[in-house]
Parts: sequence; C-alpha cells; structure tokens
Amino acid sequence: IPTDAQERRDRAYAALRETFRKLAAERPVVIFVDDMQWADDESRVLLADLLVAPHMPAILLLLGTRDSEGEGLSDLRRALGDSMSALPVTPLSLSACELMATQVLGEGAEVANLVKEADGNAYFLSELCRAALSGEEQLKELTIVELVQARVAALSDGERRLLDLVAVAGQPILVETLETAAATTSASAADALRSLRARHLVRTSSRNQQRVECYHSRVRESVVGRHDSSRLAALHRSIAEALELTKASSAERLAHHWLAAGNGAKGAHWAIRAAEDARNSLDFSHAADFLAMAIDSGTHEPAERQRMLVRWGDTLIEAGRVADAAAVFEQALESAPDSQQWSLRLRMVQQRLALGEIERGLEAADELTRSVGWRLPRGRAATLLRIVRNNMALRWMGENPRPHSSEARRARSRSRVAIASELARSLSLSDSVRGVVCSQRAILEGSRLDDPELQARLLTMRSLSYGASGNAERALHCVNRVKLLASQIGSMSSTAYAAYAEGFYCVSISHDWKRAVDKLDLAMTSWRNAGRGDGWDLESMRVLSLTARAYHGDNREINQLLPQARLQYARSGQ
Repeated sequence: IPTDAQERRDRAYAALRETFRKLAAERPVVIFVDDMQWADDESRVLLADLLVAPHMPAILLLLGTRDSEGEGLSDLRRALGDSMSALPVTPLSLSACELMATQVLGEGAEVANLVKEADGNAYFLSELCRAALSGEEQLKELTIVELVQARVAALSDGERRLLDLVAVAGQPILVETLETAAATTSASAADALRSLRARHLVRTSSRNQQRVECYHSRVRESVVGRHDSSRLAALHRSIAEALELTKASSAERLAHHWLAAGNGAKGAHWAIRAAEDARNSLDFSHAADFLAMAIDSGTHEPAERQRMLVRWGDTLIEAGRVADAAAVFEQALESAPDSQQWSLRLRMVQQRLALGEIERGLEAADELTRSVGWRLPRGRAATLLRIVRNNMALRWMGENPRPHSSEARRARSRSRVAIASELARSLSLSDSVRGVVCSQRAILEGSRLDDPELQARLLTMRSLSYGASGNAERALHCVNRVKLLASQIGSMSSTAYAAYAEGFYCVSISHDWKRAVDKLDLAMTSWRNAGRGDGWDLESMRVLSLTARAYHGDNREINQLLPQARLQYARSGQ
C-alpha cells in the first residue's frame, strides 16, 4: 500500500472506475445521486475522475441538484463537456397547482391565495390545503411559515422539546439518542413522535435503527428560527452529550455540536478526530477544514499549535488547495523554531511556484537559500556565470569524491541537498535556467554523502542537465551510471530514476520517441509502485511522456490521456 496519501486516493479511484467498467460490461449500470448541491469537493472530484478518459465505464449517471447555476457540477462539466446534459425540473405550473388544490378542496373552492403562497412547491400546497380543510378559520389565511409556527405553538412541552432537538440536530438522529437528549422515557418519546408525525412535522425511518428528522427543510428552518443563540447552544449541548453517551455518532457531528454549544476545547478535540477520519477515507478537503476548525476553536500550547499548522498545510496540499497551503505555511513560519524554518520555507516556495507566482516564489527561495549558506542568483548574467562555475566544480570533483568525515558537515549537506533538489524540480517548469543551478548545487553537495539511493537521484539530475544542454556524451555516461547503480540497489525508486534518465535522453538527444515512451511509462509505474505518489518528479515524467507521444504521432493516445492529466493537475491545484 503506498505511503503517499494522494497515491492511495488515485489507486482507490482507479479501482472504483475499473469495478464499474466490469459491471457495465455485464449489465446496464445507472448511478443516481441526489442533492448534489450539498456534495463536498472530494465527492465531486471522485465522480469527475470516474467518468474521464481513457477508461471511462459505460454507465448512466443521474445527478439531482437544487443549484440552478450548476456550480457544484463544474468538475464534471470540465471532464465530460458535451457528454453531459442538463434537464431542468421546474416548479409546478400555475394550472397544475390550481388543479391539485381543486381536487383536494373541491370544485368552487377559493384556491388563488393558496396557489400563490405555495409558489409551485407540491409539499407547501398540500400543507396549505390540509390547513384549509381543518375548519379552523385562523389557519386558512396563514403563510407556510406561519402555518408551521402555529402547529409548533399548539404542541405540548414534551412534543416541542423533541421537535426542537430534531430540528437543531440538522440530520437524522437515532430515537435512542433523542430520548437521552430530551431526558425522557421511551414511552413518552414514542407518544410525542406519533403526534409530530401526524402533524407532518417529523418523519421516521427504520432501516436498522429508527431515526427521526424534520419533515421538510422549511419545518427545520421555522423551528430553529424561534430560538435565540443561548437556547440553541443549550440544545446543541444536550445533543452532543447524548451522542457521546450513546456512542452513536461520528467525530464530525460531535465536533459540530460541541462547537455550536460554545465548548471550544471539546469541539477542537472532536474536530481533530474528524480530520483523522476524513484523511483515512481520502477526503483531504474535509480533513483540512476540520483542522482549521480545531486550530481556530481550541486553546493550544504554542508547540502544539505549530504542529497543527504544519499538519493543516500538508493536508491542504493533499486536497489540491495550494494557495491556502502557501498561506498556512507562511503563518506557521512566524512561530516556527529555527530547526523547522528551512523546511517550512521550502514548502511555501513549492506552493508559490506551483501556483505560477514566480516572483513571490523566487523571493522566498532566495530567503531559503540564504538560511543555509548559499544564494540563488537572480540576474541572467549571474545565473549563467554560476552554471559555468558549477560545471567547473563538477569536473574538478570527479566521479568518486571523498565522503564527508564529520557528522556536522553531512547534516549540512543533507539540508542543502533537500533544498536544492526540491527547488530544481519546482523551477524546472517555470525557470529552467535557475533550476539547472539548483540541480548542480544538489549534485555538488550530495556527491559527498554515502547514500546509494540519493546518488541514483543525483545522477539522474546530472543526466537531465547534460541532456538539456545537448551534451550527448556526458548525458549518456550518466544514464549508464544510474542504470548500473539501480541494478545494484534493486529498489523501485532507483528503477524509476534510471528509466526517467534514459527516457529524457531519448527525448533530448537520440530522438528515439518509441523508446522514450516505453521508458517514461516504466518510470511512472515504478515511481507509483515505490509509493512515492504525486510530486514534481512524477509530473515531469508525465509531461515528458506526453511530449514524446506527440513527436511519435500517438495523437489518439494523447487525446485519451490529456483529460486525465488535466483533471489531476486541477485536483492538485496547479
């Protein structure tokens, strides 16, 4: 199982897509999802990923949404284009409402006011007709909101207490939990629920355990609107305590109710638990939101708050919310100890560059490199001069430099290698010349570290640098060295580096497009099998693979792969 969370999610999505593809090969498959206006980002991305080329299953997907603008379906619209059709479901027409009211109330009844108040909603019209049939004159002229409020006012204290709790719960709640929150007996609760059902104020379901919810959202809104903030907080507290006692709820729901009750400490505790649950289920966007909730609501020690900020930023990256992640890392920098400064600055630089904020990214990169004792050249002349100097240093160093003898020097070099190599990858698609400088720096620093896996990575970077500059002899020499080293190490990561180096050589030097495609596909497969997940390495391999396919003339395959690549980049916020 890959350790990278995004890679696990990609594999889970691919497995679901393959499951539906196989089902569709045997029988017609229809998927219906209602209330898409409430779907979270991850659910929409999952549906878009499910229906994108090249392995789109032959299924019919039906989505119901109240979002008249269709904003909640933007990911699907991008993925499917003209394959997606909209079928508006409009309110009942005036004539249909008049017919319905006349059938209920009888010929000759005055239905104009009822039809106007219902505004095409069948539920509202039926409730207004029921009120008109009740014979109570005071109910006949009420609006739908006033009608609900009148029904609530006529309830007993016990019935009203139960209805208040159901409305504030906001979603179906177990009868057992409702009884605990209301501090009532099962018999009393059963009687009250029968009365509420008869008045069309609540409805119950009994799949495994009986759950209760408001009959309609307008009922919920009317009931909740009757109370001030202190009364609502008390109701939320009763629900939260009952949910804890009955152990009948998710961490997400407990976090919501404790925070609404004004208990920030308990709300933050459950929000952290909810973030863990969401991340384990690959719902990174929700996980990030819960961490934000926990940070804002709880009182944390400075060190704990710092750890939570970093965790929040990393989760935002997994959710593809790159701009938010950059801002969070900037916030974390303000209180970070010296030992964490460079790693946070590096994360911030990566996100700025991924967003295309080149100048801001370079400014942050300059501060970062200064913090570890070297500077990133800014002007074109200074950059080219640095490349020449680094090339001379690489030649003088030779192929087998002596490793560092002191641990302090090794630690400093490891930090510089991490920074330089990440900057090289981050700059490769936005400022390739400075990317070469960073690549050279990583090679110079890392060559004196006794780490075979790192040497494979650095040799690959060296071969890419030579290939990009057209130095065929040195590029091929590095390719052969990394292939030999990969055969000795035998890991998936080193295999990926060797295949990547050879694929790049085929693109930049030999122009053997078919071999380039094969090698780059091998590199991407090995990289994923190593559990390394998405990142600049995999993205560079993917872009280079599409380039090789273009030169090879694989237009049909490119047209199949591009929608998936486009969706992945959009999902990662780049």
